[in-house]
Amino acid sequence: GKIITESDVILETLEEEFGPLHRGMNDSSVYRCRKLERVLFRAWCMWLCSPSSVHGSVDQRCATMFEEVVKKIEEKIGETSGPFLLEKFSTADIVLAPYIERMNASLFYYKGYRLRDPKKRPRISSWFDAMEERDTYRGTQSDLHTHVHDLPPQMGGCYSNSSQQAIKNQKKVDCGPWDMQLPDVGYGQDHTSAKIDAVHRVIKHKENILSVNPYGEKVTDVALRSVMTAMLTGKNCFEDILIKKDADRALRYIRDRINVPRDMSVHAARELRTALEKTASRIGAGKGPSIPVKHRRDQDPKLFGR
Repeated sequence: GKIITESDVILETLEEEFGPLHRGMNDSSVYRCRKLERVLFRAWCMWLCSPSSVHGSVDQRCATMFEEVVKKIEEKIGETSGPFLLEKFSTADIVLAPYIERMNASLFYYKGYRLRDPKKRPRISSWFDAMEERDTYRGTQSDLHTHVHDLPPQMGGCYSNSSQQAIKNQKKVDCGPWDMQLPDVGYGQDHTSAKIDAVHRVIKHKENILSVNPYGEKVTDVALRSVMTAMLTGKNCFEDILIKKDADRALRYIRDRINVPRDMSVHAARELRTALEKTASRIGAGKGPSIPVKHRRDQDPKLFGR
């Protein structure tokens, strides 16, 4: 078969094979939405990838430009009675989805800006809610932690404005608590089923998880077993790992490299990160290696393709 990597060509090829989704890629109404998405994309890149000046003037100017385009997206959604860009779910929404999801995550983390805000941006928030009613979207949906740490190598750098809100958001995304206060998903899930999902995925990829951990398989294996037991039974059984040097670092290495949706769902990842950090914090304050910002070769997908 032929490998296609360009997103627009992928959508056009799917339309040729299965027909358009409500309206095709080259329909005039979809084309206008695509052009608006590109304007939004440029404003996002300019803000996210621009280092803040000493007085914050560059950051503020970029923020204003982005907000102006966001208002146009709000207005576009408001042209119809439904929550989508056109009369109903269409190709226009599929084009927008991967980019606006990354915008929502990255600006929350690096700029302290909440795009998915029901009070300030009710139509965009309703658009996210409507998308999440579709199982097909949930299956591809990522979380804040995955996005914000995958983007720097792709974008050539993402810059924080170091605002109090950005610093607060960064701490929450990186260290928890990972709960419904994070604006990556608007729907909940039963804690038990999310935990079972997480445990299942860890068991499935256990060998690779252990082999890539820089603190060794023996240390990581015992520590990870303790975490899994605690998730399933609610009992803390970390006595055996208290004497294992670097067990806390090994667990935080895993915590920082859970990839959504590659590894598991958003809620399963929240449960696993919470359990990993809970056990690690009882062992010590040791941190694993920093997440790379120039590459993500620590996230080799070939290891998790089963």
